Amino acid sequence: RTLFPYTTLFRSPRIHDVVVTLIPGKAVVTHSGIPEHDLADMLEDGGYEAQIVETRTARPASASSGWIDSTFVVEGMTCA
Repeated sequence: RTLFPYTTLFRSPRIHDVVVTLIPGKAVVTHSGIPEHDLADMLEDGGYEAQIVETRTARPASASSGWIDSTFVVEGMTCA
């Protein structure tokens, strides 16, 4: 299993950014309209449990671009 499935997430041109915080086990994926369950599947394909917490319009500076921030609780991450 990889440290985090960045390669799975970044295969899509509709993924702009991924920010991972080991503690408290959170990932924020900035994307353009990918269904949350598909994003969760991508995280789970990397060997992690992922549950959607929140989806909102991305930071005001990029809101006009149509980007969305989806926040997930991610379990199973460890420090290498």
